Amino acid sequence: MKYRRSLLASFFLSFLPISSYANFSTGIGYIEREIYREDNELNPLPLGLSTVPFIAYRGENLSVYGPNVEYRLLKGIIGASLHLQTVGDRFEAHEVKKRDTGVNAGVSLRLLFLSLRHTADIFHTYNGNVSTIDIGHREKFGKFIVMGQIGYEYLNQGFSNYYYGVREDEVGHFQAFELKETRNEFLRLSTIYQLGEGRALNISYGFKRLDPVIFESPTVNKKSFKTWSIFYSVNI
Repeated sequence: MKYRRSLLASFFLSFLPISSYANFSTGIGYIEREIYREDNELNPLPLGLSTVPFIAYRGENLSVYGPNVEYRLLKGIIGASLHLQTVGDRFEAHEVKKRDTGVNAGVSLRLLFLSLRHTADIFHTYNGNVSTIDIGHREKFGKFIVMGQIGYEYLNQGFSNYYYGVREDEVGHFQAFELKETRNEFLRLSTIYQLGEGRALNISYGFKRLDPVIFESPTVNKKSFKTWSIFYSVNI
């Protein structure tokens, strides 16, 4: 399965031309996600690690940041992009079997500050899709770059049930629980500080308020949670 995922990701990227005007950077970061699940036996982050090394690439059209890839088809007042990204928390508790991070592919459209995105599971991890609508802005103040987003994410029944449901064959500590489509609210703030030639510090904060239906799941113990991260990077 891991080989098939790598092969499909390479196939996707082979269609994306890499610009000769490129910037590579590497570094290390720390990510902390507030615990909002009942007795989770796994680190919920995609790689199962809070301290993560990374390598990033930013070209004229293509950007790669960790496990997330964006290729810009249109730029300007009206924008369009292709995306490859990780979604969903890793979760396992009691009789509830392990839920893996999914990999989605899709497209986004942007008009000024308004963005719409739709991506779907390409490796049949949860057999569903995620759509988002948000308003975002980016501003530069000297050595600081400040970015903010606020919006909604819409999770179809496949996503909602896989990550927050409890199946009949998993009943024991938890009761069976089934969901339909759900909607979460989110806020993201990020600040990049240029430390010097080719060096930067990125501090980010995220807040997500869960759909009341998700909070009813026996695997969830909070109505919302926070995520923050700090990354140090250098150009290579």
